Amino acid sequence: MVVAAVVTAGTASPLLAPIHLTGSVLSISVTRYNRERQSRRVRMDVPHPPQSLSRVRFTTMHRNRVLKLMNALHRAVLILSFGKVGWRAEGMPVVELTTTGRKSGASRSCLLTSPVQIADTYVVVASRGGGDAHPDWFLNLQANPEVQVSTGGKPRQRHQARVASAEERADMWPKAVSTYANYAKYQLKTEREIPMVFLEPVR
Repeated sequence: MVVAAVVTAGTASPLLAPIHLTGSVLSISVTRYNRERQSRRVRMDVPHPPQSLSRVRFTTMHRNRVLKLMNALHRAVLILSFGKVGWRAEGMPVVELTTTGRKSGASRSCLLTSPVQIADTYVVVASRGGGDAHPDWFLNLQANPEVQVSTGGKPRQRHQARVASAEERADMWPKAVSTYANYAKYQLKTEREIPMVFLEPVR
């Protein structure tokens, strides 16, 4: 899904950036920027002189906020389209994963893409856009693997989450990358090995 967003920081005029959304995957390309203004809000990687900079890397805090915003926008698209738009992204099915908060004990839902499916099992990737920390939903299911999954607007079904073993990941990762090449780029951004998770239906 591609939407337009206004990115503001400080008092100067806002920036218009195209945002590519794939579940929890976020990529923002800023077409115009003000170096002094941006430096107060985000951390930048500067591979070239500042005048040629076109990419903005968010800190963990900003990444969390933006990912939550984009998930909310994705959910709004589903609601406004009565479920006709938003259940597929970049050729992948979108699943709504509901976990139990590891600290709060409350239900937590998020929308994710599934690059690989095996029968009724969905495989999801804890990429977090290449962030250095695992996404909250992954930490939640590590603490409690009993989850619920919904797709296509259907009722939630009980599933058991299981983190792929090293052998299973070695088999699944090339399949995920062939479906969505940016997963490989996300892995290059972080030193952590991006986990893959099987969401297996409970019979």
